[in-house]
Parts: sequence; C-alpha cells; structure tokens
Amino acid sequence: MLHQFPSLTPLLVLLLALTGPAASAAPEATTTTEASAEDVFSDGLQRFARAHGYQAIELERMATGHLLLEVSINDDTPRRFVCDTGSNATVVFPALAKELGLASQALETTAGGLGGAEMELRLTVADSMTISGVRFEEPELLVLDLSSINMQFESVGERPIEGILGADWLDLHEAVIHLPSNRLFVRP
Repeated sequence: MLHQFPSLTPLLVLLLALTGPAASAAPEATTTTEASAEDVFSDGLQRFARAHGYQAIELERMATGHLLLEVSINDDTPRRFVCDTGSNATVVFPALAKELGLASQALETTAGGLGGAEMELRLTVADSMTISGVRFEEPELLVLDLSSINMQFESVGERPIEGILGADWLDLHEAVIHLPSNRLFVRP
C-alpha cells in the first residue's frame, strides 16, 4: 500500500521511531520540565513537515468537534470553513460565491439533500485561495447549498460557516492533520 503513497513513507518511519519499542521502554516523565511523548511527537512532526516542504496551518476546534479554519478566496476577507475529510469536495456556499462574483457552471449530476431532495451542483474555479498566509492558485470549488448545517452549528452557539475544505483539496496537497496540536500540514 505504501507504493501508492510514497511521500508518506518518511512520515511512517518517523511515527515508528517515535512509537516503537525503544520509545515505549523509556521511563515515564516524572517532572513537568521533561518533555511528554506528545511534545516529542509534535516537535518531530513539525521538523519532518518543514524538511519535506509542508506548511503548518492552525485549526480551531469548534464546540461540535469540527475543525475550523479561515479561508480567503480571491484575496477577500477570510471566511469560516470547516476542514472535513468526509466531504469529497471543497465547497463554497452559493451566497459566498455570489458575493465574490464567482462564475460557475452547472454540473450534470446532482447531490442528495436532506429528506432526499435533489440539490444542484455547480463548479467554479477561483483565482486563489489563501489559508493562514499559504496561497493556492486556481482551486476548483463546488458551489452547493449546505447552509442547513449552520442550523446545527448555531444550535450549539457556533457562528455559521461559509464553506468546507474537503478531501479533494486535502489529498491534492498531501495533508496531514495533527489533532492534538490542532494543526493541518499541507504542501502548497
């Protein structure tokens, strides 16, 4: 399976080095000045990421557990997006696409919505997308009305989101998510 993901091989070697038998045989830290295993792993991951051309992006954990980040499309004001590995596509909501003047084309397929309703899928290509100062040129974005999920977010006191950073984009940029540090590592 590693032959399908050759860029992950050094990361797996790092993981094995940090979690292998030698790491588990080390005595437990007894003072607060000693580094925890998590600190050692986080530091190692950050060094690995920098050495292999990754950029770190800070994530915020929402009350719902979702991972939130700010995304600027075409150098506009940063907007709230959820980082969602379960979403096949990166999505902007129609209101944001309209506000930014993003021209889109209808796709021949539709998406299934709540209650089995069919929702129109549209595709747009923005000039750029910037996340935490890391700029990405000409991202493809689906325009899809998923604003109903904002009702769920608002019900727990969260502000609405305007898009989703999906698995298509995460895969394209060889993303690694480190949940304990709330960081997303990507290759521009």
